[in-house]
Amino acid sequence: MPKTARRPLLNPPDLGKILRKGGVNRARRDIIETMNAAGDRFLTEVLHIAILIALQTGKVTVKLDHLKAACAILGIHSAVGFNPTAQITPSLVTGKAYPRRGKISPETGEKKTRKFKQGTVTAREVTFLQRKDNLVFKKLTFRKFCTALARDSSVFSFQAYPELDLDTLRFSSDISVVLQVICERYLISLARCAAGLAKASGQKTVNTSHINSTISIVRECGAFAGFV
Repeated sequence: MPKTARRPLLNPPDLGKILRKGGVNRARRDIIETMNAAGDRFLTEVLHIAILIALQTGKVTVKLDHLKAACAILGIHSAVGFNPTAQITPSLVTGKAYPRRGKISPETGEKKTRKFKQGTVTAREVTFLQRKDNLVFKKLTFRKFCTALARDSSVFSFQAYPELDLDTLRFSSDISVVLQVICERYLISLARCAAGLAKASGQKTVNTSHINSTISIVRECGAFAGFV
C-alpha cells in the first residue's frame, strides 16, 4: 500500500501567527511555499544528525541527548540547556484579551462598526502576538509531522546502515517539544530578517525573494548561532 503524502508543516493560520511574531505586517500569499520548504529543510538537517548520533551509539530510539548533540553541532546553543519539562508556554498578556469586542448601541441593540486605517489592526495583532510566548503549532500535529518526515525514505538515506528500516525508528516524548521550539524560533527569525530586508529596500510587502535572501545569508554563515 503506497504511503500517503505528508501534510505541510505550515497552514495559513499558523503562517500568519509566525509572520506576526516576526513583525511582518504584509506578505504575499505565495510565501507559504517558501516557508514550508525552509521549515522542512531545517527539520531534516537537525533530525538527520540526531538519528546518525543515535545509530552510532547502537540505539534505534532518538533521545533528548542525541538531539542536543545535533543542535550543538549546528550551533543551536539555545536548545542545549533546554528543559522540556519546564513550563515553556506562559501567557504574558494581562488585561483585556484580543480581539476587542465592539460596543453595543443602546438604540439599535447591535454592535457599532468601526473602520480602522489600513495597518492599524495588523499592528495590534503584531504587538499582541509578540507579547505572548505560546507555541504556534499544536504539539501532537507537530510530533506526527516529524515522525512522518523521519520515516520518509525519499528524504533520509543512510548508506552506512543499509539494513536500517526507517519504520523502526522511535523518538522519545521529550524531544518533540525542544524540536518544536527551535523550529518556531527559526521560522520567526526568518520572518523578522525578511521584514528588515523589505524595509531596507523600501518595500512594505514581504515576498519570496526576501525569504530566500535571508536563508542564503544564514547558510553562508555556516551555523545557526545567534539566529535560532
